[in-house]
Amino acid sequence: MSEPLELSEVADRAGVSPEIVRAMADQGVFERDLDDLDAGSVRRVMLLSVCIDAGIPLETIGEAMRQGVLSLNVLDRQYYARWGEHLEMTWADLAAEQGIPFDVLQQMYAAVGFAPPEPEQHPRTDEPDLVAAGGVILRTGVDPQILLRMLRVYGENFRRIARSETGLWHDLVDVPAQRAGATQRELLDQGVEFGDAIMSVVDGSTMAIYRRMQEHAWMSDLVEHLELALVEAGLYVKPQRPATMAFMDLSGYTALTEERGDETAADLATSLAQLVQRTATHHNGEAMKFLGDGVMFRFREPAAGVRGALEVIGATEPLGLPPAHVGMHIGAVIERDGDVFGRTVNLASRLSGKAGPGEVLVSREVVDACGGAIGFTPLGAVELKGVAEPVPLFRAEPPER
Repeated sequence: MSEPLELSEVADRAGVSPEIVRAMADQGVFERDLDDLDAGSVRRVMLLSVCIDAGIPLETIGEAMRQGVLSLNVLDRQYYARWGEHLEMTWADLAAEQGIPFDVLQQMYAAVGFAPPEPEQHPRTDEPDLVAAGGVILRTGVDPQILLRMLRVYGENFRRIARSETGLWHDLVDVPAQRAGATQRELLDQGVEFGDAIMSVVDGSTMAIYRRMQEHAWMSDLVEHLELALVEAGLYVKPQRPATMAFMDLSGYTALTEERGDETAADLATSLAQLVQRTATHHNGEAMKFLGDGVMFRFREPAAGVRGALEVIGATEPLGLPPAHVGMHIGAVIERDGDVFGRTVNLASRLSGKAGPGEVLVSREVVDACGGAIGFTPLGAVELKGVAEPVPLFRAEPPER
């Protein structure tokens, strides 16, 4: 058990008034004497404050706990200690300590997706590290807009990861247990053993994935700098490497998921993700973005990209997925914050919209870049939205077996 805390200390660490904590104590939500309040009690206050804000009466929660249909003992587990408690210092103190203008600090929090703090409020125990990182970056003379863009990328992607983790646990553990007759109290308690085990390794495994991805990104950047250095010295001629972009969509996906429900949609999305990641890697490409019923790819070589596209559309229906269709174009792209934009991307998307089930449609640029390595059937020129001139289309043909 952690160190005992006074009721006022619990209130301060949870960021609420002592009166709210007293009201919670009167409802018996701490399940212990007031002399035995501790860090787990702080987490109870944090959770129940959110419940109250959501419109759930505190009295109703207390009654449920007295009847034994609800318990918050899971919050005493050590892995919930990652929930940050409030510090004695204020946000104004923290900003001054790190030498960050307060308006910039507020912009940093808005970029991550958090509510911008006010000077007199109190930061949490996990927030000085975030602010310190911003301070280090700004002291190097980096434009604050670059810092804000970076924080926006972190916020958007970590939010997605956190929600996906919780959603997967709910779908794969909670829902089956509920169908088997488990009560909500049993559901809250059932994760204890798993939580104790997984939280001892989850941070390390998350960082291992991140560092592997980081290594790949840094390596690509270093190769580019090395290549440019050789070009500047007159020792090397850099080949032109336009991006080969592809969009794949599933035909009839929306109608199918509306007919069969959200669970089917989730299963299809999982199968699709596994298929495209495996195929893209095999053909020296990457899945850049998942779009619900489709994927945006980028390939290093156009012929490999076409082969990958043909492989994907040939594998969807055997996996129980709706038939797929793909559009591909090759050209320059604009890269920003891990995403790509520009005419090449837009045209590939338009071609995908023209493709029928089981078809890979490509532009003349892709055909020319493949140099005869792939068979194509000309389909004539068509008008595409947002494109001034009709675009000649070609259908990629699967290799003869």
